[in-house]
Amino acid sequence: MSKHTPGPWYVRREHDMPVVKSQTDEVPICVGSNKDQDFINARLIAAAPEMLEFLKEIHTKHNFDAVDEEEYNWLEERLENLIAKAEGRS
Repeated sequence: MSKHTPGPWYVRREHDMPVVKSQTDEVPICVGSNKDQDFINARLIAAAPEMLEFLKEIHTKHNFDAVDEEEYNWLEERLENLIAKAEGRS
């Protein structure tokens, strides 16, 4: 699987519709309709690259010593599943 378009992404209003674009590429990543909910969804989509990087950082750098084993296992599994989903591995 190829990698996603590098972030950061941003939302721009074009023809009264939300358009998600990358700062490195002017080709739209996502285009919605003129519904208010589509603008909200576009902001969430635009945040995806940064959220993925943050999940990876938590997964590799966070010290989970302060949590018990059950909570640690839950966090570890949840982080691994979300990262895999975002990278298209699940």
